[in-house]
Amino acid sequence: MTRICADDMPHEIWLRIFQTCVQLYRAPDDNPFAKPRSNAKLPCTPFLLSAVCTDWRKISLSNSTLWSTVFIVLVGTSGGRQESELRIEAMELWIQRARSLPLSITFRVHARPDDFYQSADGMGLPALLVKHAQKIKELYMELPPHWYQTVTGVHFPILERLKVIVPEVEADFRSMTIMNEGPRTVYEGRRWTMDTEVDLSQCPMLSTASVTGPFAYNRIILPWENIVNLRVSHVVAVDIPGILRRFPALRQFWVEFGEVDSMDDYSDFGDDSSDDEDLEGSSTLEKLVLQGVRSWALSDILGDVPLSSLKHLEITLAEHEYEVEDEEFQESDLFQPILGLADTLQHLSIGLDKVESFNSTIRFLSSFQSLVSLELLPASAELGLDDAFFESLLMKPSILPHLEDITISDLAISIEDDTLLDILRYRGYGGQLGAHTTAAGSSRLKSFKLVAKSGIESQSALLLEDSTRADLMQMVREGLSIHIELGEDVLFTS
Repeated sequence: MTRICADDMPHEIWLRIFQTCVQLYRAPDDNPFAKPRSNAKLPCTPFLLSAVCTDWRKISLSNSTLWSTVFIVLVGTSGGRQESELRIEAMELWIQRARSLPLSITFRVHARPDDFYQSADGMGLPALLVKHAQKIKELYMELPPHWYQTVTGVHFPILERLKVIVPEVEADFRSMTIMNEGPRTVYEGRRWTMDTEVDLSQCPMLSTASVTGPFAYNRIILPWENIVNLRVSHVVAVDIPGILRRFPALRQFWVEFGEVDSMDDYSDFGDDSSDDEDLEGSSTLEKLVLQGVRSWALSDILGDVPLSSLKHLEITLAEHEYEVEDEEFQESDLFQPILGLADTLQHLSIGLDKVESFNSTIRFLSSFQSLVSLELLPASAELGLDDAFFESLLMKPSILPHLEDITISDLAISIEDDTLLDILRYRGYGGQLGAHTTAAGSSRLKSFKLVAKSGIESQSALLLEDSTRADLMQMVREGLSIHIELGEDVLFTS
């Protein structure tokens, strides 16, 4: 292998490295609610890169793309007027070096409140957003509530992606009072967290938004008709109808429920736009992701969601299912509401960590005749994903005939090499298995992924012999994507 001296590396490679460094501070796209990575406490800014050496400075200053991702991060006390002026000058220079390129701006304040943030000098920082609104294409804000007033009513002509975190919504959500009334739990105590509305409706290109809390409580106004992708966190089940009613063109909807995530239908606690009117845009929703939901609330939630066009459903259950003593998890609470989508759903991702019945799980999954992609998240040790489970799920003509992609992640995966190969042969690779043939009209498997988790409760057992690996490699050459993990070890990957 040829070794290349850093001095001989093309500038294009250095630029790609620099862009990767700068982007690392951003929250990962696959977790919309995550804050920027904890191991990136100090952003790797273009200023830092350009100060390393003469060559790096030339590369940094000659490439405006490196400066089009802007970070304004305040931690600790304000530092007063002088530090604020220096920050403003630095941000202006940063934006200037982006030239005419659209901007992606992250503005986060994790500082202890002091008088400076209330002063005119302090307000000069959020005023930067107003000054450069014409160039902002992506905007991530985590600001003190009164700073949001700076951007209310501002016209952002090219803004496409918006993320707004209201820390007070999170804090107030956690302070709710839990009241046990009958078989379910009622929560009280949520209040308004913004003094006035924050009008962000003047964004004609905005299509993707992520916000903290329902709109009746964060008091954010968006161009409702434009939004097709929406992510909300710190909400409860009865907020869902009111949120959906605001967005007639919504296609993808991610919901992260809080620890106190559901309450009785008769509660008047939800988003105040919820009423008896029919939901608008009932034929547009294609993808629904429910994170941290309680199983007994699923029936009500899916009853409030427009299902006619829904093709993609992801469900992970709350870590603590019940607040009321003597209640137990019922598999029917999880399975029954989803069965209404059996004829149309194409992608299903579901957590089985509380399911214990092998037979009921197979019966449930066998109902989805149109399913193309299936993801089974960690199951309980009692369920046991062994040879019998895999054969029942993947080697019967009437079960999942059109499946193309499957991912199974669990603490108790135990499958023999022969069974693994038999399944993949049955699904179209390495020659058919004896008398077994793939059902007429069925799809060939394209991706197969097993992730056997490690840990104290792990009961996983996977062993890939050399001959098995050779057969798997042949299947890869035939077009199958395979990935198998055991704990932290990757046993096989294509």
